Amino acid sequence: VQGRRPELQQRHRVEELRWTQLGVVLGDRLPADTKVAISPIGAFGFYSGLPIVDMLGRTNDVVRHASPDLTISMKGHHRYDADWVLSQRPALIIRGNGRTGGSDQASRGVLVVSAWERTLAEHPEFITDYEARVGSIPDGAPLIFFWRRDLPAPEWSEPIRQSG
Repeated sequence: VQGRRPELQQRHRVEELRWTQLGVVLGDRLPADTKVAISPIGAFGFYSGLPIVDMLGRTNDVVRHASPDLTISMKGHHRYDADWVLSQRPALIIRGNGRTGGSDQASRGVLVVSAWERTLAEHPEFITDYEARVGSIPDGAPLIFFWRRDLPAPEWSEPIRQSG
């Protein structure tokens, strides 16, 4: 375990601390009834106090009973139901953990879509009803998220312009 210390510290900083930070910031920025669809529900849900749409089905029977995709290697991420997630009409969806790829120039600015989110990313309703946006996070990396187009966009964010 000691040999993995740098890796585990980095993971803690990037994941647990990031979700705590996002929960606090978005809990302050968004109305209390704003539904957020997200995979890592724990710290974010606790610190934000916002209603959560659990995209991995840990807290709902619909996704929990979905057929597993055994090509996904990450434990606990085998089940996903994009139709159900979209039927919940979340205002905000955080996909790909809301951050860009690696530190090299080629992957900077590219949203990493997790394997279990593939059906959502390709879903026609998601493509037409949600807009990619980015918002600054104090003392942290910007948050990339998807906002429902029929709602007024948060003032603290801006659309991500797709290049051609």
